[in-house]
Amino acid sequence: MRILFASSEMVPYIKTGGLADVSGALPRALAELGHEVTVVLPLYQDIDRDAFPMQPVPGEVRVRLTCGEYTFRIWQDSQSGANGTRVKILFYEEDPLFGRPRLYDSPDGVAYPDNPIRFGCWCLAVLKSLQKMGWRPDILHCNDWQTAMIPVYLHFHPTLNNDPFFQSTGILYSIHNMAYQGLCPLLQTTTSLDLPDYCRSPGSMEFHGQLNLMKGGLLYSNRLVTVSRRYSEEIRTPEFGCGLEGVMQDRSDALSGILNGIDTETWNPADDPLIAANYDPGQLDGKAACKKSLKKIFGINKTDTGPVMAMISRLTEQKGLDLLLDVIPRFLDQGCPFVVLGSGDDRYQKRFMQLVENYPGLAGVRLDFDEQLAHEIEAGADIYLMPSQYEPCGLNQLYSLRYGTVPVVRRTGGLADSVSHASPENLDGANGFVFDDYSAEAFADALQMAVEIYCNEQETWTRLMQNGMNGDYSWEKSALKYERVMTGILESGF
Repeated sequence: MRILFASSEMVPYIKTGGLADVSGALPRALAELGHEVTVVLPLYQDIDRDAFPMQPVPGEVRVRLTCGEYTFRIWQDSQSGANGTRVKILFYEEDPLFGRPRLYDSPDGVAYPDNPIRFGCWCLAVLKSLQKMGWRPDILHCNDWQTAMIPVYLHFHPTLNNDPFFQSTGILYSIHNMAYQGLCPLLQTTTSLDLPDYCRSPGSMEFHGQLNLMKGGLLYSNRLVTVSRRYSEEIRTPEFGCGLEGVMQDRSDALSGILNGIDTETWNPADDPLIAANYDPGQLDGKAACKKSLKKIFGINKTDTGPVMAMISRLTEQKGLDLLLDVIPRFLDQGCPFVVLGSGDDRYQKRFMQLVENYPGLAGVRLDFDEQLAHEIEAGADIYLMPSQYEPCGLNQLYSLRYGTVPVVRRTGGLADSVSHASPENLDGANGFVFDDYSAEAFADALQMAVEIYCNEQETWTRLMQNGMNGDYSWEKSALKYERVMTGILESGF
């Protein structure tokens, strides 16, 4: 198959969250299955052009809409995979739209008001560039609201919806987080992006008086995928559907849940160059050296006995930080150190800094993101904490399992699909601790169980570590599931 993978971010070029990790790994895994894969993304100001050998693609693509006329230049790079496979990456340069700091918001954290215009124009430029290059994909794989205008334009744009060039192209749309839907002014946006009046109706993209870009992606794609089986069920309910649960129920026959994988070459404690010592399931001695190094980095000097608890996260309400900040002091009082890496809401940043002041030598905080430190935390911590309100997939619990850092998680989304609760009846398959109720008491009970087993049952703890480390978290099996969905689209004839 020829697969076009459309994404607003991708490692190693630009990243704000887990979508970038998926975009960097899944296309490569599909290419290794024998498919011809091209990734498209905007060329942001923050992409370091000197770090990557981009080459210009001859010609330009002009987009004319009510909102204005834009000219995109296209640049090309590629990434290599196993067995000599390569993934082509196309960057779309239009400085009035993307030549500004940050991807989606200004440095003060305010979303760019013209985001619908920026990404809508880019989506139209992608489709027109395919026509111009004569590269017809069998599958257009779109991801999140930033790419939702691709299926919308293929459905409504007068020069695209009847073009024979796209008649045999199927559309797969991936939901990475239902909470971010691309909401924008209804009349202004439909006018600016030359959408028909019908798009302003409740049966189309209207949503409580606004235009909902994600809703367009959900309605006008052939098949839908989200990033875990559990989350595919949750988003059909009012609690997790973010107002679109009715659409998801209507389209449930077209929806699949496929758990993300991780890059098991980059995240491998056996040969990770970013950690203090290497180790594997059969030889765990190196983890003790990693723990010693991590405690030194964060100035943890008050205890040598308690397990080191850790979190790497965006500091937002979704991540269960209110529960965590309520519960953590009682474990710090027991002599269990805690470290956190991340940034986000100011109220949480202040509370974490207060925690360091209250527990010097036991609590450590780094309010930024550092790739090497993320690896050092995964390798050096004993327990990883994810008490999330909701978690479509989650990646850090997978990194933690890979590194023998036992996760304590809430049973939601991808956390429920990847972490198996340790109990006396379930030790052979267990790899962590899981709680159900979104409450401080339920979280504290699960964490207390983990601490007690760590302190009193070392053989059981080692078994949990090894169970996690021996799991298969690669993209290979996930890519095979995506391949089956894509093949199903083509076989259905839409």
